[in-house]
Amino acid sequence: MLATFYQENLKYVQPGQSVEVALDLYPGQIFAGKVHSIWRANGVGQYLPSDEIPKFGPSPANAPQGQYAVKILLDDSDQSKFPIGAQGSAAIYTSGEHGAWAALRKISIRAHSWFNWLYPINF
Repeated sequence: MLATFYQENLKYVQPGQSVEVALDLYPGQIFAGKVHSIWRANGVGQYLPSDEIPKFGPSPANAPQGQYAVKILLDDSDQSKFPIGAQGSAAIYTSGEHGAWAALRKISIRAHSWFNWLYPINF
């Protein structure tokens, strides 16, 4: 599974760290996994060969800025449950799964998952 994050949120992310994923397709369920790798490239860094010099101006406000993909390996043995393009939320625990910030994130991701029973909400 790939999840996208802003580059400033990836400062302390390393392979092997614990991840929890809540998919909108499965309300009330949390899937555990581990960070496999960080893809340190995105479409903004790609230029087509041409004779034009790139212009560096402000990007449109609605364009995703600096998002990078993190490859997550889920512990679930049935990988067919996770379709391409599924929407959801992912939490990477950089300092382990204990501590105040981790506890708040666990509450947040579980709330996201349970609220999908009522109404799919974008967090």
